Amino acid sequence: MFNIKSLSCKPVTIKIFACLFGILALISLGAFTYNQVVTARYAGLSENQGIITVTGSAYFKTIAKESTIYVYLNKTAQTSKQAKNEVSILAKKVLDICNDLNISKNDINSGSFGISPKYSWENEQRTFKGYQAYQNITIKIHDTKTAEKLLGRLADNGITNVNYSSHISEQELEKLQANAKEQAIKDARQKAKKLASVLGVHLGKLISFSENGDYGIQPQPIAALKSNTNTNEPINPHLPTGEQQQKVTVTLKFKVW
Repeated sequence: MFNIKSLSCKPVTIKIFACLFGILALISLGAFTYNQVVTARYAGLSENQGIITVTGSAYFKTIAKESTIYVYLNKTAQTSKQAKNEVSILAKKVLDICNDLNISKNDINSGSFGISPKYSWENEQRTFKGYQAYQNITIKIHDTKTAEKLLGRLADNGITNVNYSSHISEQELEKLQANAKEQAIKDARQKAKKLASVLGVHLGKLISFSENGDYGIQPQPIAALKSNTNTNEPINPHLPTGEQQQKVTVTLKFKVW
């Protein structure tokens, strides 16, 4: 039989071991008690019944300061060379206007270019009408006033197959989204604390997070432009820059006990 007196330990050492065993016993008892309490709290509850779900939302306003202008050039002539030359003259005119307005070459994309025969049906026969040359040019504008001037100059020079859309820069949109998301999360947490208080439970750890939002600016197209023939004074189109409200919504799930 084990006899503690048979150990060759000093009394002080034995006391130290006894204290350590006592501390370990208390820790084990405390862990057991905590588990029992948690089990009692969740007794009869399914996994989803031990969870509360809340949503929070925040709004932010955007103003479209940047825009993209799409210029579609096409000319039809009896020879492919003539059609190419005519559309090239129009393209050069567009680039000259951009240069006059100090639009960076980095913001101008020449896009596609092509030549193809053009036919029409007459008296149930296909009739050759010549060659059609086309070139598309995309221009990015960083302020509304320049966009208005560019659209006006294009129309005055007979370049009327033009579309326009406005948008907010990605950097600015990301910043606004991040701020709104932070506010939405705070809103959701406040709702969770209030709900837990009403239910008489304790709010536990966050177990799930999801986000959705209505981001971006809807494009604002304009109809085909018409050249100004009634006056020598240049009249530029007016492009509205009103605010648009966007919404961020987050959903948080918390454990409760």
